[in-house]
Amino acid sequence: MQQPRRNLNVQKVPLSVLLWNVRGINAVKKQQYLDWLIREQRPDIVMFNETKLTSALYLNGYVSHQTLFKRSGGSITFSNLRNHKKVKALGTYLLWSKVLLGGEEVHILNVYLEPGHEKFVVQRADKVIQLTKDIVRQDAAAKIIVGGDVNGMFSKVNTSLLLAGFTPALIQGTPTHRDGHQLD
Repeated sequence: MQQPRRNLNVQKVPLSVLLWNVRGINAVKKQQYLDWLIREQRPDIVMFNETKLTSALYLNGYVSHQTLFKRSGGSITFSNLRNHKKVKALGTYLLWSKVLLGGEEVHILNVYLEPGHEKFVVQRADKVIQLTKDIVRQDAAAKIIVGGDVNGMFSKVNTSLLLAGFTPALIQGTPTHRDGHQLD
């Protein structure tokens, strides 16, 4: 969703990311399809949201980290990059991990916020925004990817990160669901 917009004199290294709201991934058929898709695409980073996982999931050749196991929500991040480590997982809504890319550390924030505007959802969106700003405050040259499914908090998160100097990968209003003529 977002990456920092700063003028840095940095070597550019290609990075491929697959981000998908899988809406549940416990079914064997869905896991087989995703395994096939990843073998075909070979992305460096895979971010799944709304996993609803009740047990660990692994992909051959990838290191993975995930949020709590629960029948609702959840995020999992896979990486085939060096030194993939989990920094923090908050409930089922936020997974923060780091990888090395071209010798540079990249922060990956994989987010799933439930639909709606209940107080706890707003607080979780605020936590994502604050965490991202804190990373930048500690390291102005930090490389950060913020991605996932933030549902009704998209405008809030997007606007806040734009104001913090991030560049969106998706422009607000971009269709993101395949059903109904949108991507998913």
